[in-house]
Amino acid sequence: MKERHVKRRKSWGSLAAVMVFILAMLSLALCGCGSDSSTAVSERVTVSTEATATTGASDSTVAAEANTVSFTDQGGRHVTVPASIKSVFCTSPIGTNLMYMLAPDMMVGWNVTPKNVEKQYIPEKYRQYIGLGGWYGKNTTGNVEEIIRRDPDVVFDIGTMNETYVDAANRTQELLNIPVVMVDGSLEKSGAALRYVGSLIHREERAEELAAYCDKVIQEAQAIAAKLTDEQKVKVYYAEGAKGLNTDPAGSQHTEVLNLVGGQNVAQVELDASGYGMSAVSLEQVILWDPDVILVASDPTEESTAYQEITTRAEWSGISAVKNRRVYQIPRGPFDWFDRPPCISRIIGVRWLGNLLYPDLYAYDIKTEAKDFYKLFYQIDLTDAQYDQLMVRAGGAVSSSGTTATTVALAPAEGSGTSVVKGLVDNPMTITGDTIKSMNPVTITMDHPKLGRKEYTGVRWSELLPLFKVQAAATLVEFSCTDGYIAQATLAEMAASPDSMLAVGDDGSLNAAMPGFYGKAWARDIIQIEFK
Repeated sequence: MKERHVKRRKSWGSLAAVMVFILAMLSLALCGCGSDSSTAVSERVTVSTEATATTGASDSTVAAEANTVSFTDQGGRHVTVPASIKSVFCTSPIGTNLMYMLAPDMMVGWNVTPKNVEKQYIPEKYRQYIGLGGWYGKNTTGNVEEIIRRDPDVVFDIGTMNETYVDAANRTQELLNIPVVMVDGSLEKSGAALRYVGSLIHREERAEELAAYCDKVIQEAQAIAAKLTDEQKVKVYYAEGAKGLNTDPAGSQHTEVLNLVGGQNVAQVELDASGYGMSAVSLEQVILWDPDVILVASDPTEESTAYQEITTRAEWSGISAVKNRRVYQIPRGPFDWFDRPPCISRIIGVRWLGNLLYPDLYAYDIKTEAKDFYKLFYQIDLTDAQYDQLMVRAGGAVSSSGTTATTVALAPAEGSGTSVVKGLVDNPMTITGDTIKSMNPVTITMDHPKLGRKEYTGVRWSELLPLFKVQAAATLVEFSCTDGYIAQATLAEMAASPDSMLAVGDDGSLNAAMPGFYGKAWARDIIQIEFK
């Protein structure tokens, strides 16, 4: 690689100044070493007329000139980086998400510009960062010209450590003419990765704070999972892709959370050597595996119909997870709690999934855990409304009104097809599918935003609101469903959609059919209608 220009500090001018630098760098190195043995650094340091120093790098002797540090990274590559790193780019979202938690001010850009669903969890100043691409997944290429123009001091390649990825890191370094440092991004080494990067960018104190939290969560999960027998392990299917018929097996980086908490991954497919995953499977295979729980991948683009397919299609209905209403969509905001990308946000996913599968063993208050995690890692105060949005299909949600939004807690005593009308109404009541059938319902063909054209039979909201005697102060209606999903619509929007209705399904369930509305206003199997 041709020599890259590095902004230089003042000339040291004397051997005495060099020796001062030696002592300072040694001190920083010792502070950067965490308790994890994987980050320990050899103390074999050779002192010469060139300054020498240790960083959080792997076991090796590392040498530095006055303005650079040389060491062997975790991919076994010899790299030289500036001694004072001011700006960073990462080759993939795994690394970028770690940097965002550790030192967002040092980022020169995202890999992918955050989606609207993600931006609400990101302060305004970091929303302005644009996506610069990267080298990850399938056929993803970084915007070389823009990355070079932003001139980061170092590029972190955080992820899998093997020869394929080492070759890729070398190619990226040659392409950008910027030093690339490889870091192990596996879940169980989350604390070590934070300490390693923290020592290189001189954010040791912040890194240790985050790393200690990660270590605690991982060690607790390992101890609990070790006690589970094969018979006790909950069988889980991870549903990916638009229809839920892609997945990843045990041993994949994409299912590390499931393995760590002690779930049994039912997917019997070959491990994808490329690391991308998402192996295609048939519905017949999933039926034979008969999982107890189905985890549906998050949907940041809001284009997937997987959750609807699994919970509404008759062909899925015989699977134990569907029959027992144990289908959950993985929380995401700003990053995924389980996978895609498999980053450090999986740490809160360990607490969530462990509690979901084994509530007696992982006896956490997930709302409290989530708020603590977001405060520490994202440096934001997670609101009740944001928490509800994260958890609408994930189990364990608690609405701002205090209603527990889990499938168990929300299940109506009178069974499916029964909904309680409450809130800002003068005529609160319980309404059923039979109630709707007795009110001269109409049948209208509508365009569902994800399921296409379908017929819905029900009573228009314009007829129901007077029946409920909705108060003038009400501006919003909230639908709570048996799967924990919470949908909302304003009364003004409902008035502008004259065919919107409370529909009754063939099974007697109550559903909000909302033509012209965005997908999240539609709701299935409603058990509570609250006007606010």
